[in-house]
Amino acid sequence: MTIWKIFVGGGGDDWFSHIVETYHAEYAKMNPDFSCRCFSWTEGDAIRALLNGEAKGGNVTLVGHSYGGDTAFWVLRDTPNVDLLVSIDPVGRFQRSWAAIRADVGLWFNVRAEPSSDNRSFDDTIAWAGRKYPRPPAIGQPNAPNHSVIANRTHGDFRGMMRDTVGGVSGRMLLGGHHVG
Repeated sequence: MTIWKIFVGGGGDDWFSHIVETYHAEYAKMNPDFSCRCFSWTEGDAIRALLNGEAKGGNVTLVGHSYGGDTAFWVLRDTPNVDLLVSIDPVGRFQRSWAAIRADVGLWFNVRAEPSSDNRSFDDTIAWAGRKYPRPPAIGQPNAPNHSVIANRTHGDFRGMMRDTVGGVSGRMLLGGHHVG
């Protein structure tokens, strides 16, 4: 069975910040036995095609940051074969409900950036302007992620949010393989 690690970067990732692209490139280099791909948040159709084609029947992890998290949420609607969803501070104009997302995935790890007032950056302003998703339901409530972290991090600190833990679990740990620093 092929192990797939699919990363979806947010707005600006493919032309400005390269936060997720860089993480993906490092992860793919460290984990050559996995099939790793990286997409822009605008490539939902290409992600669906991969998941319903070449990756169908494989073990699939989908990681989305910012608008890439929203793209991942919408892709789930049409592709029931995602084993793990890691959503990192999702942002989206036409947001799916937590109930719809929860119904479409088995294991879900979510991180929401809520930086303290002295830790905010321009990235946080952009995330709010882009319509940051609200806090998900708390663990134990209906439609909650399996693991949910509220992080004192800026929106652009993707690496830090991948390392943040709840109950000893992080997105980076769930991703498996050799860890990116």
